[in-house]
Amino acid sequence: MFKKVKNWQLSIMIAVVSFLSLLIIQQVVTAAAWINPTGHPGDVVVGGIVLNPVTEDIDLQGSLVIDSTLPDDGATKKGTVHATATCCRGGLDRAAVYAESANNANYGLWAVNTQGGPAGYFEGTVGIGESSSPIHALEISSRAGGINAEINLKSGASDYWAIYNDESTDDLRFWNDNADDALILDNAGNVEINNGYLQIDTTVLIPPAGDCTENTIGRMVVNVGNNRLYVCSGTVLGGISWKYAALSGAGF
Repeated sequence: MFKKVKNWQLSIMIAVVSFLSLLIIQQVVTAAAWINPTGHPGDVVVGGIVLNPVTEDIDLQGSLVIDSTLPDDGATKKGTVHATATCCRGGLDRAAVYAESANNANYGLWAVNTQGGPAGYFEGTVGIGESSSPIHALEISSRAGGINAEINLKSGASDYWAIYNDESTDDLRFWNDNADDALILDNAGNVEINNGYLQIDTTVLIPPAGDCTENTIGRMVVNVGNNRLYVCSGTVLGGISWKYAALSGAGF
């Protein structure tokens, strides 16, 4: 009834079956491969991916997240990545966007506008170096024993200017590349000027009496018309008015 199959015939049959199996597998894999659509389907387009709650990380492997609904008029506040924190995980508040760098040579968050516009925009309070939510428009802090809290300013090719709070003295100091600490304000209200001069306002007339009040005691002005230094002085009971000293001769 059945013919005996020889060994060489069996080998050929196994080879043919294996070859056909490979062809079938290839066709299945090809059919299952992702093919970019030529357009949106007729149904309503889903505007994003919602993960609620977020239980796993999403690794984009260097790809971009694009908001395709963003118009080209610049009037919207949405960007290429739009995140909103409306809930929390583990009972703790979470940031809508959290960036961290494990290498002190890298940046946790870097924003660049190659067209010259603003690189960042914030609505609400901003904290730098803070360990809790800031309550003022801008708060800058540093860790105890670390670097001072400092703001550096530089316009074009000009020298750096900086404003910082010195931790050891609690002074507010202004410095630049040429004058080091050019101006120092201590927490008692004293002012120290280094490597420079105090230049006050000048007038060619006697200063108006209305400019010397209880709120302006200590105000000074140099009258170059009669070479006098006027100082607003006095007491509420004894009367407040301009007093002057002549600025003539050596040592007045």
